[in-house]
Amino acid sequence: MGNRWVLLLREHVWYDSPATMPALLRQAGFELIRTRTHIVQFSMANVVSRAAQYPGMAGRLSQRWADLSWLRRVTVRFPMGEMNVVARKVSR
Repeated sequence: MGNRWVLLLREHVWYDSPATMPALLRQAGFELIRTRTHIVQFSMANVVSRAAQYPGMAGRLSQRWADLSWLRRVTVRFPMGEMNVVARKVSR
């Protein structure tokens, strides 16, 4: 048993990014090993229907496009704002 892993689940750390995570972990006594951004996939029909909820020209255009059936077959991938972090406790 050479390595010991500690799993911290849902510590409710909000509004942090890959850029600020190393400093936050250092303050808590950890060393960052790696981060991975959570990527999600949506159909363009889903994206367009969400955009149609907003006022203005973009919302009006999205309302017209929301019923195009071929948009269900087109998908897009993008970061959702969540990330996985691997860190280890620094021994002092």
